[in-house]
Amino acid sequence: MARMSCRCGHGMGTSNVPSPYRLDIYYQDEVDYALSIDADILVDDLICDWDEKNNCKREYMHRGFPVSYWYCVECQRVYEVHAVPEGHALRLFKRSVSAQKSLSYDNWKRIYVLPDVDVYEAQEAINTSLTLSEYLSNHPSPVYYISADETIVHALDSKTGELLFAYELEDRWPSPAVSVQE
Repeated sequence: MARMSCRCGHGMGTSNVPSPYRLDIYYQDEVDYALSIDADILVDDLICDWDEKNNCKREYMHRGFPVSYWYCVECQRVYEVHAVPEGHALRLFKRSVSAQKSLSYDNWKRIYVLPDVDVYEAQEAINTSLTLSEYLSNHPSPVYYISADETIVHALDSKTGELLFAYELEDRWPSPAVSVQE
């Protein structure tokens, strides 16, 4: 169980399952990597960094240090947080009201946003384990892109390509020191 206060003053926590405050966000290359390891990887195994078929832990996020994501249901801000005990916020994105759709997303990175509530409901609907490929193909979520400089996120309608909403980087804090071992 974890708790965090949003800049708007709203308290968030993960004691309820599913948590409306919890998001899992992966870059396209991380999802591709997970599917290349196991085409039938379960959504839970991806989120928990577990390689069920090889009975071992595996890291699917390739970020240099562990991160988690929080979503404020009041103001709709998204926090990227260093996922360690007493970790701190790294980046804060605020929903944008004046976003314009990009003419091209060629230089943007595709990201996948998996809200804890949506994943839970999708699993409950089929009453069994849910593979990542099933979730991605059957879940009507927006198509997300993050700009090359990672300061803007666009959510597009998966059928029409229309810009549904956007986020802009509101704040950034120093990343933790990462030790590299050879």
